Amino acid sequence: MKRFATTRILALGAVVALVGCGGSGGFNPSSFGGLLYYLSGELFTSNLNGANNNSAGTGFFVGSMSEGKVIASSQNDGDDEIFTVNADGSDLTQVTTNSADDFRPSISADGSKMAFISERDGNYEIYVMNSDGTNQVRLTNNAALDYFPSISADGSKVIFVSDRDGNDEIYSINSNGTGLTRLTNNAAADTTPAWSPDGTTILFCTDRDGNSEIYRANANGSSPVRITNTVENEYHASYNMTGFYIFYYDTVGVRRVDANGSNRTNIAGAGSSKTTTFVYP
Repeated sequence: MKRFATTRILALGAVVALVGCGGSGGFNPSSFGGLLYYLSGELFTSNLNGANNNSAGTGFFVGSMSEGKVIASSQNDGDDEIFTVNADGSDLTQVTTNSADDFRPSISADGSKMAFISERDGNYEIYVMNSDGTNQVRLTNNAALDYFPSISADGSKVIFVSDRDGNDEIYSINSNGTGLTRLTNNAAADTTPAWSPDGTTILFCTDRDGNSEIYRANANGSSPVRITNTVENEYHASYNMTGFYIFYYDTVGVRRVDANGSNRTNIAGAGSSKTTTFVYP
């Protein structure tokens, strides 16, 4: 199960996180925030234009960022565990300690809570915990694969992917384990969901139109709208913290578009990739 599931989960590529910053009026929403992207086993931070790159360290996979900390999984202790590290690679701290794999963390905007995947109960399930590793709680309990969690900005809800109904669909669950709801229902695979900063919409990728494209829907899954329309496969869409931009990756690398899908811009080169989460520095 471990090798099959890992192959399936990683097949869509690796990671990037969106980094926003707090503040009041007067900021330019088009430049608000920064990026954390993954390339050849190394995590890099940059601004929203892909400039001012800085290495956060090597040997990591699947990262997000909050309160100046990078949160990522690593096999530093022999299996996948979740660590925090400063953006400059200093102060490496292990958050989970389990003989099973713990990985794919998603951090709430205030940095207080994480959702993640764990195999500790024999199957990939969704868990939440405090960002220091305390109060680890299992949210899902199903023989199917539950993966790709994205926690809402306020930490109250988690969206994730499951094949429990026969193919990959997106589900929502409260962070206390109640309110499990199926959000998508399509014969195609719907996957890699991410919350909007205000929690009113979600992004996800789907091949319902023949190849993997980015869609946006209401938080309850209604009114899906196609954002990208290219011959390439797009994955792992995320907003910046104002919702002005959407970031994703394809075969070219990390891309940035306006929220309506226009003005596509290359941010990082081939082989670079990203994940769905938002971040505060």
